[in-house]
Amino acid sequence: MTREDGEICFEAIKEARDSHDRFYEKYKLMKAEHCEATQRRNDEFERKQSEWRDRVHSNISRNLTSLQKARGALERVHDRIREIEEKLFEPDSGKWHGIYSEWLSDARAKESDIDSLIGRIVGSIQEDEEKLNGR
Repeated sequence: MTREDGEICFEAIKEARDSHDRFYEKYKLMKAEHCEATQRRNDEFERKQSEWRDRVHSNISRNLTSLQKARGALERVHDRIREIEEKLFEPDSGKWHGIYSEWLSDARAKESDIDSLIGRIVGSIQEDEEKLNGR
């Protein structure tokens, strides 16, 4: 091989090396951009997941407060029912019997409504806890 042929080969090798270097630089850049995009998507997913969990925890907290209030109301209605039943069976309640009976009916209807409300609240709390536990 002549010196001129050697220089031609050397230039070809240099061009191939430069081409490969440019390719790998682009490849590394694209890989880094892909990794950054994946990290951004993962961060966004984690942020949304955290916000969702916060909303569910907040909902559970509100429902627990509502449950406590509803149970208090139910206890007051039970007290009222006992009070009306005592009055209903008093010997001098003849003229009031109809009124007491109506009040008792209203109180029992309210008791039923509150029981239903408590059931819905407990169901909501259970649903939210199941969501958090991944069921």
